[in-house]
Amino acid sequence: MVYFKYSSQSKKIIGFTLIELLVVIVIIGILASIAFVAIGTARSKARDAQRVADIKQLQSALEVYFANNNAYPSIITSGQILKDASGVVYLNKVPAAPTVIDGDCADITGYTYTTSTRGYALTYCLGAAVQNAGPGKCVAYQGNICGVDACGDNINYYGDVYPTVQIGSQCWFAKSLNIGTRINATTTAQSNNGVIEKYCYNDSALNCDVDSYGGLYQVNEALNYSAADSNGNFRGICPKGWHVPKGSDFWPGFLNVGGSPNYGLMTSWYCGGCTNSTGFSAFYYGQYSGGAYLGRYSGSNVAWFQTADHTTAGSIQIVSGPPMVSFAVAGSANDARVIRCLKD
Repeated sequence: MVYFKYSSQSKKIIGFTLIELLVVIVIIGILASIAFVAIGTARSKARDAQRVADIKQLQSALEVYFANNNAYPSIITSGQILKDASGVVYLNKVPAAPTVIDGDCADITGYTYTTSTRGYALTYCLGAAVQNAGPGKCVAYQGNICGVDACGDNINYYGDVYPTVQIGSQCWFAKSLNIGTRINATTTAQSNNGVIEKYCYNDSALNCDVDSYGGLYQVNEALNYSAADSNGNFRGICPKGWHVPKGSDFWPGFLNVGGSPNYGLMTSWYCGGCTNSTGFSAFYYGQYSGGAYLGRYSGSNVAWFQTADHTTAGSIQIVSGPPMVSFAVAGSANDARVIRCLKD
């Protein structure tokens, strides 16, 4: 097939073949793609530059606030005025992060402010490196625009705040995970469907929230149906830089902190001698096992924790006595238990 155009000067008909037209179209498509990518990259860099500028502005305001009040604010809110109790204004409007997410921090959608052992922590995400910051998750604190989480910081994850605590050489979440969509254990199984799913004790949403008990996860759901990383850790549904612990992470050193019995690990109305001196703040959570909810409100005084090696003697139970007894046993992959994330 040939396409024609008429030339009045030469009085000749000049033809273009289909192949020539296709070549031109392909070239135009390539140039358009290159331009599109270049524009997208430029916009991403601009958003990242804005994020760094916002964080620096916040840090400056926070230091002035601290100088005047000898403390950092307990909370700041994007779009709101930052002022102290006496009415002194430090920012007319706390900046909000760009709405378009850049980088691989799926759980970080804006700027998150929490108090920490370092005074404060501002968590955000960069798509690329900017002024020696990023890429990826950044934690800004006094004197540092992009650091990492420190043990004792509060970790913001899917809109909830998780305190952390140092026990021996390990850093643990001091609160059980409570993320995902609640389903009823009595009618629906947790499955590999791209959605994080959880059970709540007795199929009541309130029991995931009360006293920060958290959700109950079967082992495969806890591991997010994924393999271990190069260090043998299973990140699972924990935040980046944290992982689902193995039974050996609890046993024996962790459970022997402070000697035996380990009342320092627990805080519960069932354990009269518990002091929670470690700050781990464990309760008698109960579990879902064998088609029923067990071990909570029943006086059995057992705390079960989900582990990456759950089916190979990795299930941790803490039973009150006195004396309190801690031990690891094998369990079913269908047993659903709480998760305490452990820092890599």
